[in-house]
Amino acid sequence: MTGAFRLFFDNPLLVRELRRRMRGQALLSSVILYIIVMSVVVSGIMLVNLPHFVGTPTVEMLRRMRNVGEALVWSVTAIQALLVLFAAPMITAGLTTTEKEMGTFDFLRVTTITRWMYVMGCFLSSAFYVTLALLCALPMLGLGFLYGGVSLENLTLSYALLFGGSWVLSSFGLYVSSVTEKTRSSQGIVAFSIFGMIIASFFLFSLYQAMFVGMGGAGPGGVHVLSVLVPTALFVIVAAVAVSLLFLLLAARKLFEPEETRSLGHLQFLILTIFLLGLGVALLMGNAPVTEYPEAMLLGLMLGLSLMAVAIFGVGRMEVGDEIWHLKRIVPAARWVDPSLPFFIALLGIFWSTIWFFRAGLWTPVVMAEAVTSFAWVVGAFLALMVAVARAFTASLPSTTKAWQATFGVMIMLLFIVPIVALTISSASGLMLIEMRELACVSPLTVLYYMVTQGLLFKAAPGVLPIGQTAAMATLTLALVVAMVGERKRIIRWRGFDYHYDMPQHTP
Repeated sequence: MTGAFRLFFDNPLLVRELRRRMRGQALLSSVILYIIVMSVVVSGIMLVNLPHFVGTPTVEMLRRMRNVGEALVWSVTAIQALLVLFAAPMITAGLTTTEKEMGTFDFLRVTTITRWMYVMGCFLSSAFYVTLALLCALPMLGLGFLYGGVSLENLTLSYALLFGGSWVLSSFGLYVSSVTEKTRSSQGIVAFSIFGMIIASFFLFSLYQAMFVGMGGAGPGGVHVLSVLVPTALFVIVAAVAVSLLFLLLAARKLFEPEETRSLGHLQFLILTIFLLGLGVALLMGNAPVTEYPEAMLLGLMLGLSLMAVAIFGVGRMEVGDEIWHLKRIVPAARWVDPSLPFFIALLGIFWSTIWFFRAGLWTPVVMAEAVTSFAWVVGAFLALMVAVARAFTASLPSTTKAWQATFGVMIMLLFIVPIVALTISSASGLMLIEMRELACVSPLTVLYYMVTQGLLFKAAPGVLPIGQTAAMATLTLALVVAMVGERKRIIRWRGFDYHYDMPQHTP
């Protein structure tokens, strides 16, 4: 409780940022310019349409007034989005890198300021700036209610999107600033991500319409989580807070030692996995799916978590990022315990438990059971192969960076290049060759593609394995061979490793 109190009310970084920002002329000038631009746009819309509102009220006049009200609100919201979604992330993207460039960042490590105090101080200062900018536009947004065409729900949803988007991008900017050394590099990454988010938002909105609004249990006013109807604005805020906390956690872990520290701990990643998959199951159980897309998205989430797990925990020398190294120094028998292997087994157990919900019939699945089972086999085999490859590269190559690059190259080849080549050969021959189809199913993305496009064709004939299971067996065999070679090299390195002298004197 005392630590949480200090983060918000006794945070010297927050006090410094607020004093420097609120007392500066740049903030005052930007807010005044921001209000002037909104005033000019609103005045122009009202003056252009003023002649249409003179005379006896008619149905056409009421329709025009409704259009003017909508134009006022959406114009002001667009200006707000330009300031909030671009200015705030750019500020946080340069906070840590500016300290590094000025040579003052290392002094923070000898003070009593903790990682979370620094991260929350920078983030809250940006959040207060966003709040001030959004509150300045409330009087002009109120003009939209005089003309009509805008409801309180629309205004609440727009503010939820603005607040949520600014929180996510600001926390992401702070994370990028923690792992980079130059301000221009971090701001360039954040700017590119903002444009990508804007493009992806159109796809996400259509996906939201298809997955939830089009479902039998959801209406336009919200989304059902189990049997509880959650308003859309509240759903957006909760999702934005969750994503922001994740980026803040990553920024705090990577703040002082970005190269030596893993992005997440084993337990943290398992909690994140359980939360995301549990939320996905709750949404599916509360909103009856009418297409295969919602279930395919949940299975795709499992694939994404698998790739993240390989990137974070698969690659890495045993002496870097080992969370029980202090125990291994004391207890020699514990030196043979590798935390990553039980972690991947637990991760597969979580995935298979989620798959079991599909087969248990807790809700009516649209996707055939054979398709879900095939995906479970393929993603499990793919995860096993990538873990074996990552650990083998770690034991064979001289640095973690090279091992990660090699693992990433193999991952891209299996996910995209192999299925594209196999399907191209099959199409060029004019026949859907079984061998090429199974080779393409080495990638879990191919199974998801077949799941959505073929539907009932996934049902296997009697005595014939469903699509992808032959590829999964071959992948598991290859994973076993790679693991035998890679683990042999790792065991040789373990025998020559001295935990009393070679282990770094820090915990990640």
